[in-house]
Amino acid sequence: MANKFVFYLFSVVGIVALVGTGYWINHELSFINRSQKSQGMVLEMVRRVSTSKKSADTFAPRIKFTLPDGSSQEFTSTLSSSWKFYRVGQKVDVLYDPAQPDTAEINSFFALWVGPCILGFLGLTFSSIGIGSVVWAWRRRRYCAELMQRGVKITAIGGRIERDCTVRVNRQCAWRIVCEAEYNGERRTFKSDRLWKDPTDAVRDKQVTIAIDPADPKKYCVDTSFLS
Repeated sequence: MANKFVFYLFSVVGIVALVGTGYWINHELSFINRSQKSQGMVLEMVRRVSTSKKSADTFAPRIKFTLPDGSSQEFTSTLSSSWKFYRVGQKVDVLYDPAQPDTAEINSFFALWVGPCILGFLGLTFSSIGIGSVVWAWRRRRYCAELMQRGVKITAIGGRIERDCTVRVNRQCAWRIVCEAEYNGERRTFKSDRLWKDPTDAVRDKQVTIAIDPADPKKYCVDTSFLS
């Protein structure tokens, strides 16, 4: 169940991130549509102290621009980086909300869209891993259930247990039941799907059923329902 929970959690986190990305994009488009343009100048690079010892401090440009009535307005960009992309005195294009001139941002792709792009990428990554794993597991269980009904069944007594660290959940390797049995006069090795609980005690001296697909003998399922 631990692996299922992790993959469901990945799915939920990914979907929430994608929804958040949609809201963020809508917010940025709404701001762009109602904003006016001006030209500003970088006054200073504001240091933002990191709360983590593993992360470096970042710098955000503080910008001054002029409104149509001649008054000036200042704001600090939401875009910050450990590298100083801007220099003091540099001129930059600015977008600002006429109703709230203090709501302003640098008119550049990075300032406006790097946040939604990062969140969207994370959302796609998490949801792809989570949903893909859940769907694959569901299809695999369905296939094995059908194969146990229509497939060619053979049995093996006991079997050894091996660890599979190609995929880890919470830094834990999976287990696999490895059995040897004869099929069509050939001695073959069969491995179960990944198990997330040590099956050693349950498998000892246990008769394990293996269902082989008659249409493609390379495909098979090792019955692990006795572990439930």
